Amino acid sequence: MAKFNSKIFQLSAGDDLAPGDICSIKREDSGFGVIKILVVDQHIIHIRKYKDRFPERPYDIDPKKLSIGTVHDADGFGVGHLPMSATGFGSWMPARISRQDVTEEELEGYQCWLQDQEAAVWD
Repeated sequence: MAKFNSKIFQLSAGDDLAPGDICSIKREDSGFGVIKILVVDQHIIHIRKYKDRFPERPYDIDPKKLSIGTVHDADGFGVGHLPMSATGFGSWMPARISRQDVTEEELEGYQCWLQDQEAAVWD
């Protein structure tokens, strides 16, 4: 079970993840993807999900080469802001690759989500 505070959460012993962490995740369809943790709010992990896919779990990534893409891309697209429950996020088996500062631009979707009284959280 995940434990939370304002900046760091823990999926299991020794596995602290925090805003700015770039992690590989297990995709539901097959292979692996990459996300960036933007914010941790109580029991919600706000992420940026990149469109990039990998047949094996990546352990080294150049963040400048990751892409969100658009809905018009034939090879799929990512999501700039996705609020996830701890359970949903944990089911992806995230593994930290690196850490990079979160930019104001990356937080735009999160700021909009805060203003929405009926904002959803994915599980």
